[in-house]
Amino acid sequence: MYTEVKTHYWKSRAFSSEYQKAYGEVARNVPKKARGVFLEAACGFGEILKRAYRRGSYQLLIGQDASSEMLDQAHANLAKAGIPVRIETDPQCIERDASGVVLVTDDLLRSHLPAGLADMTVFTFPDFGKKLVPHPVDWKLGDAFQAVAGTPPDLDTRIELRYKHALARLTAKNGTIIIADYGIDGSFPYNHANITAGATRMAEMTHMRLQETAFTENKGVWSDTIEAGQRSFGTAKKGYITFLMRKV
Repeated sequence: MYTEVKTHYWKSRAFSSEYQKAYGEVARNVPKKARGVFLEAACGFGEILKRAYRRGSYQLLIGQDASSEMLDQAHANLAKAGIPVRIETDPQCIERDASGVVLVTDDLLRSHLPAGLADMTVFTFPDFGKKLVPHPVDWKLGDAFQAVAGTPPDLDTRIELRYKHALARLTAKNGTIIIADYGIDGSFPYNHANITAGATRMAEMTHMRLQETAFTENKGVWSDTIEAGQRSFGTAKKGYITFLMRKV
């Protein structure tokens, strides 16, 4: 029953007009005729993967998700769009010289995919801290995630650092990482300059360099967060923030 409820939730979310619009906007960051290896981390229904297939000329496109049920849904979604796709259960079998569109069962935080695999990695609308589906997280953090000057980060920051470190590990040197996450644009501390400063520091802590941030207003996407039901944030605009980073 839980699996059915979870699948229904993700499906209704992925194919809503608000998320479809957001996926399209995020995918515009994928260069046309791009080559190499593309990875959609925690791909869900593979909506970004589908758009990357149409925009680029990637030799290999990978959709990674810890849920085999979700990968079955992604397989059906991509096949319906006329995209030849296969499912691989062993992430260690995926290599850079492979080709085609592959869905692989693999947990981003404990990934067994080869390090430095992707030339472009995209991660959109993570579910930690959001409605319905908690993500199982190992709270034991390595030295790389300790805060500067010995001050431990708060729980949300530690989770985010773990995910960003995992994304950096899977991306090749000088490769591109795109993260789209729920956000608001308002007065301090939710203003663009402060958010950019925080994102810059977190990128540095996870072997990335922040190149650009962009806020997109989308109240439908924002309404999917726990925060939307807890705080009004006054006149702040609600939507999501796209972070464009480079692996260093």
